[in-house]
Amino acid sequence: MKVATNIELPIKNKFSSTSPWTFKPHHLSSTSSWHDFLQEHFPWLEQKNSGQAVLPAVVDSFRFSNVTLATISVGACEIVRTRQQAHSETGFVKLIWRLSGALQVDQDGRTCILEAAQVAVCDTSRPYRIRLLEKTSFFILMLPYENFPNWESMQARVCGRKLAEGAITQAAFGALATLANFSSDAIKADGDIVVRAVQWMISTTFHKNCGDVDEAVPTDGRIGRARRFILSHISDPDLSVDAVAAALCMSRRSLYHLFSEYQITPGKMILDIRLQQAIQILGNPKFNRMKATEIAFGSGFNDYATFSRLFKLRYGLSPSEYRLKATSQERLSIIGLSSTFPRNE
Repeated sequence: MKVATNIELPIKNKFSSTSPWTFKPHHLSSTSSWHDFLQEHFPWLEQKNSGQAVLPAVVDSFRFSNVTLATISVGACEIVRTRQQAHSETGFVKLIWRLSGALQVDQDGRTCILEAAQVAVCDTSRPYRIRLLEKTSFFILMLPYENFPNWESMQARVCGRKLAEGAITQAAFGALATLANFSSDAIKADGDIVVRAVQWMISTTFHKNCGDVDEAVPTDGRIGRARRFILSHISDPDLSVDAVAAALCMSRRSLYHLFSEYQITPGKMILDIRLQQAIQILGNPKFNRMKATEIAFGSGFNDYATFSRLFKLRYGLSPSEYRLKATSQERLSIIGLSSTFPRNE
């Protein structure tokens, strides 16, 4: 089973057919060879003792630029990313699809057990654990942060969790599973297009899980103009749907029709952008001296009580709780300790 890779942002992607692909098959016959493989290729990961004398493993991986897609089949073991290894494998979103066997993913104090075709998410810059309870086969897709717009505000909502199942997630899995049946030459020819589509679908699912559907809509055309207008006027508490319609020289009815194609309303986009701006500022240590009320008003909210209520409804924490957790996590990471956001189930 072989898989391919390549991808950037869904709308701004530019692929070069001359860019180098790398395919590496590995057939490992023992626990020691699996351990040596991890040490050579993933020195930031630690293998926990599986209690088995023999641990046969097969790893087929493709790399294109800084994106990796692989299929792995391996016996029972634990693969751990520790805080002490924080200098390595930073800045990537790791997607894990279970094909067969029993697989558990832990991060940020959350645990999820995957069933067939389900996908879990983790951030490679923080500690995580992949626990294989028996011989298990799975896909891994690793992409840089920049491939997922607004990842900073989404990570607390998706890491250590399995994505909600639906047509989009199933289609993404189906595309990878189909790709795995092709030869390496076929994958090199067309795999980048397939993985680009998969990344777009996963990005859309992220934002749906977070309630930020508007981030998954195109950034060009009239809806892109609407978004840019909202961003440039987001601090104005009087920003309205009528103002957006007027900026686009459209009627209110036509604007709603335009947005309905992407299953979102203009009012929801305005609220999403307000909340996204607020959480980015609250999580940034450069703005620790800025009061939460100032952040609320600067993001266009008329009063702090409304802002706090909507923020907690969206992110599971009050603004002050989120800032405290983000600050604590930053401090602990500096001294080499782990920190977790609470479960937001």
